[in-house]
Amino acid sequence: MKTRLVEEIGEMRQQCFPTIWFDRQLIFEFKHEDFEPGDSGASVVDKKGNALGILHASWMTENYRDHRYSYAIASPYFAIFEALEVYPASNPTVIAEASSANN
Repeated sequence: MKTRLVEEIGEMRQQCFPTIWFDRQLIFEFKHEDFEPGDSGASVVDKKGNALGILHASWMTENYRDHRYSYAIASPYFAIFEALEVYPASNPTVIAEASSANN
């Protein structure tokens, strides 16, 4: 059930075509059945197993049913690290040293 506020917003909005903007995002073409609700947060890897980003949305074009493809949208790890101001550590010794330095 829609609230009156939601209905008012719907009446006042303007529809613009085509406005789809994904800033600093990765888009992957998937077969429709390969990406399902609940897959958000999964890691996307390339054919060599390198981690690329975290899935968070799907984008289905008007004719996705005909072509049996949709798109999955992922945030690249470098953008996540920059936004959170964190950096990956690939050496467990570095983590141990940093942990003991904070104690």
